[in-house]
Amino acid sequence: MKILHTADWHVGKVLKGRSRIDEHRAVLRELVAKAREENVDAVIVAGDVFDTSAPTPEAQSLVMPALMALREDGRDVVVLAGNHDNPQLFEVYRPVLGALGIHVVGAFRRPDHGGTLSFTARTGEPVRLAVLPFLSHRYVVRAAEVLTGTAAEHNRDYAARIGELIGALTAGFAADTVNVVTTHGTLPGGAFGGGEREAQSIFSYYFEATAFPPPRSTRRSATCIAGSRSPARAPSGTAARPWRSTSARRPTRLARCWSTSRPAVPPWCAR
Repeated sequence: MKILHTADWHVGKVLKGRSRIDEHRAVLRELVAKAREENVDAVIVAGDVFDTSAPTPEAQSLVMPALMALREDGRDVVVLAGNHDNPQLFEVYRPVLGALGIHVVGAFRRPDHGGTLSFTARTGEPVRLAVLPFLSHRYVVRAAEVLTGTAAEHNRDYAARIGELIGALTAGFAADTVNVVTTHGTLPGGAFGGGEREAQSIFSYYFEATAFPPPRSTRRSATCIAGSRSPARAPSGTAARPWRSTSARRPTRLARCWSTSRPAVPPWCAR
């Protein structure tokens, strides 16, 4: 199966007083065309769909048709909230878009309440997809605990608890399914895919790749961790955004993953 991984659309972005809505319209049109051209089976939009927590009607009217277009031809579409998004607004979208077959996750959910999705791809392959939207440090590490200890200790607590949450979401992964984890967070140590520039993250907390579970089987297994940054790139002279949205796949069947972080040469993740 083929998975199109995209994130950090930041629709509604205003750059130095100038709207980028026309750029986003063109980019989303290109993204839909790419999904059709590659005939992908699933699309993951891994956070920061909007640039603000209160997106304008214009921004929302651009995103909704794009998601519905990506859903065409029976593709599975999964959307999760990033740090720029409003998780409560995404939960409002959830039942409406869910009726159209688009999975939306704004806040953390238990595996049996929408945190882990099970579906059959158009290829006939069974898929388990664990979805972890962006979780702030204050949400994961309680305020009372932050009053004691050092910043390094707080980050270790955050990373450990994110690992526990991912462990809970992936407990139902099996050896005979395509297993995918998607989240929006800071994952250090990634390799540049081309065209990126180094940038300082605004977050002092992160989690390591070890937070993702090991493969359930060594038979035809593969691991891919793909980061995606904004498909509508900022012009030269503005700060590039660090990779914060990640999808880790631990399939026991070969699956191909194309990410908007590498638009020139689609890297087929599975080997």
